[in-house]
Amino acid sequence: MLNSIIINLLSNAIKFSHRGGKIEIKTELVEADIVKVIVKDDGIGIPEKMLPNLFKVNEKVGRKGTEGERSGLGASTL
Repeated sequence: MLNSIIINLLSNAIKFSHRGGKIEIKTELVEADIVKVIVKDDGIGIPEKMLPNLFKVNEKVGRKGTEGERSGLGASTL
């Protein structure tokens, strides 16, 4: 499951960043058994009006990437 989450985060960072954009991946040890994974990019971001629906199962949220890629739940580019 963790692998799928990280692939999705990286896929979205790539999909919504312009060519030549910067993507950073880092980890931080929070506690002995807790690691924080951070994926940061300089992409186009998420419009504020889409935020409330991101994690609602009955709502479809998606838009095209910077080069016309599909997006939305399960639309991985990797």
